[in-house]
Amino acid sequence: MGSVLKPILLSLVYLVAVILAGFLASSFTYLLTGSIVTAGMATQAVFTAIPIATITLLHQNLADYGFKSANRKILLSIPISLIFSFPLAIVSMYLSENYTPPIALEDIRIMLLLAIVVSPIGEEVLFRGFIEGYLLKHTDRWIAIAMPALLFSAMHIVPYISAPLPALLLTLLGAFILGMLAGYYRAVYGSLIPAVIVHSVFNLSGIVVWLCL
Repeated sequence: MGSVLKPILLSLVYLVAVILAGFLASSFTYLLTGSIVTAGMATQAVFTAIPIATITLLHQNLADYGFKSANRKILLSIPISLIFSFPLAIVSMYLSENYTPPIALEDIRIMLLLAIVVSPIGEEVLFRGFIEGYLLKHTDRWIAIAMPALLFSAMHIVPYISAPLPALLLTLLGAFILGMLAGYYRAVYGSLIPAVIVHSVFNLSGIVVWLCL
């Protein structure tokens, strides 16, 4: 039990440290620019840069943390993600009581850039890249998949804390399902590419539903 608990605790401490660094970078960037978009990009830059720097400093192989290509079977992750993401997005919208999600911006192009490119890459490098990669080396596969998914879901509490409770709970459930799917595909294919695809599909589904309903 102790051999499993130690890597879980270490990954949790590491995640908290990176999130704190991301928050500081975001806050500092916002003070300088006054731009929420730039601040968000600063956060994702930290989520990407610190794990890569950590892997490099530890003299680890980046490929072991998902930084490699995958075969065409990863495209199967798209329809599977749609099966889960669209129903969740529709139900969440009806439960939101006119609540505006944090990602909502006036410029749809910037919103799409953040939601389907910047955030999926940054967050997947952190959660499914470094955290899951580390846990895959030191724990059981399903622990390595489920733990980052739980942490990823919990991370959504703060930005959605003002949402109606049913919508908040459904958002957390959706984030957990996203994390499990992304984690599963990352573990099976050994690549972050399908994880980023799953993440992008979930975010795009939410945006499409929010714009259309």
